[in-house]
Amino acid sequence: MTEQPEPPEQKLEAAIALHQSGDLSKAENVYREVLEADPENPTALHLLGVVAFQTGNNDAALTLIAKALKHQPNYPEALNNMGNVLAKLDRLGDAMLCFREAVIQRPDYVIAFNHLGSALKGMGHLDEAVGAYKQAVVLDSEGADAHFNLGHLYLLMGNFEDGWREYGWRERVEEFKHPKRPYAQPVWDGGNPDGKTLFFYPEQGLGDILQFIRYLPQVAADGGRVVLETPTQLARLLEGFEAAPTLVITGEQAPDFDCHASLLDLPRILGTALDTIPAPERYIDADPALIKVWSERLEPKEGFRVSLVWGGNPDHTNDAKRSMDPALLKPLAEIPGVSLYSLQVGRDGEAKAAFGDAVTDLASELKDFADTAAVIRNLDLVISVDTSVAHMAGALGVPVWTLLPFIPDWRWLMGRDDSPWYPSMRLFRQDAAGDWPGVIRRVCSVLSEQAG
Repeated sequence: MTEQPEPPEQKLEAAIALHQSGDLSKAENVYREVLEADPENPTALHLLGVVAFQTGNNDAALTLIAKALKHQPNYPEALNNMGNVLAKLDRLGDAMLCFREAVIQRPDYVIAFNHLGSALKGMGHLDEAVGAYKQAVVLDSEGADAHFNLGHLYLLMGNFEDGWREYGWRERVEEFKHPKRPYAQPVWDGGNPDGKTLFFYPEQGLGDILQFIRYLPQVAADGGRVVLETPTQLARLLEGFEAAPTLVITGEQAPDFDCHASLLDLPRILGTALDTIPAPERYIDADPALIKVWSERLEPKEGFRVSLVWGGNPDHTNDAKRSMDPALLKPLAEIPGVSLYSLQVGRDGEAKAAFGDAVTDLASELKDFADTAAVIRNLDLVISVDTSVAHMAGALGVPVWTLLPFIPDWRWLMGRDDSPWYPSMRLFRQDAAGDWPGVIRRVCSVLSEQAG
């Protein structure tokens, strides 16, 4: 008896099961077998396009999903994934249209509303983005992604009251790398800390630590005994931070404490509004002996000393937009009276390739952030993309120009060239997505005036 071929429907079910289990290669093969028998099968075309997207072949993904939509125009899931591919390619206007059509076809499509909000935000349509995120929350009140995105957007818009509340959902976001800590002691609620030992710890990047330790002097002044967890890179610098006399290196056991909190929750716990941000001129400092060592290392002093940082942590979700090609900064080397120093670590060879001998590359001599801070205290200006060095310069009270993408991280807000977090900081923003050359032109103009 001749064995009957497996029906395409069964093959498709098998392919979907493989896809969901993460076996993309086998799923792709079975989707192709389905299409051999049924070349116009919209589900197989769509999901084969999703596999292409997941494996980095965006052009193939667009072609395949477009074919699926040609054969089945009323297909909100395909429209949503088409939008995802277009967004990845920075075609946000086209992505937005796909997401809009997806939610028209399926008005309860939570994920598409969330993606619509992100596309609108990326285009600068912030009020409309709020509406899309809020609709996602209405449809799924326990959807952590939409709550978190809404909180991020509220904070960007300066609505701190609603922003801190929604931002708290981050610990429930699946892709978030810093889950809630399972301590038996209670989370500090902002009550009187007098006589209590409070343990504070980081959860995100080094810049976040530098930004939010500003709250610890207030806790200490109110009688709290502060224990601060810090990664090794910041430990030597923070040894001199009086508000946190007890430091614990990440991974080590903390001493006994009465309550605890993440540093990033302190603005919410303490009820920070836009006009109540504690922003002293300087709240950390470098070791005076180390400042002197670097003063001697950098002698003789020539011209207006400017340091450069053009790249952040490559693992950051928004690094592609916040970092830049160092070659774009080359015009700064042509400004008379300016001496340039690179503090860019982790990208060996980039400074030499971009600037040649026009920049003094200090990266190999920087052991940790204590050295970086001491160098910065010997400079006239820091120019940096949105990374930890910008936060450090601001916390040190050193003049710092921070270069920002069109839609920056929430802490830089929108439409202003100053920062309520750092009095010594000036912000230079892209006028359109990807317009770093325009930013550099403005920086060169202002720097020429200051160095002249």
